[in-house]
Amino acid sequence: MANEEHVKWLKEGIEAWNERRRIEDFIPDLGEAALAGANLIGANLERADLEGADLHGADLGGQTDLREADLSYADLRRAKLIASKLGGARLNDAKLGRADLHNADLVGANLAGANLVRANLIGADLEGADLSYTDLAEAHLVDANLTGADLSHSKPWQADLWQIPDSSFTAQENETWT
Repeated sequence: MANEEHVKWLKEGIEAWNERRRIEDFIPDLGEAALAGANLIGANLERADLEGADLHGADLGGQTDLREADLSYADLRRAKLIASKLGGARLNDAKLGRADLHNADLVGANLAGANLVRANLIGADLEGADLSYTDLAEAHLVDANLTGADLSHSKPWQADLWQIPDSSFTAQENETWT
């Protein structure tokens, strides 16, 4: 269960949130928080507990720092995580279907059992990531770094490893995703 005070602070705005994170040393507890559709661009969520949080369709932008955050079981379907810092994050069993993780840093991230169906991982750095038992059906992995990644039981042949989708990928597909 999320710390209600932390949720309240986050809802005060990203600038106030980041200032509080700069001044106070606390680990954000946002587990199971209802943050669907939230604009969290630029939020410092480093080491945050977002386990089971509903971030469906949230915009976390490219400056979001989620390194070592616990996003286990989180609903991140259609979330915009372009170029986000997710190194060492725990995303096991997370719902990332159709999420935009273009150029994201996922070095050493735990994605075991995650749903990455039709996710955009073009240019993502997945070096040393745990992708075991991950559903990669139609995931876009063109130019992704998979060096040392554990792909056991993930069926990477179901992913798109060679062909960049047309330029309308994010605009058209994001509008129709469920």
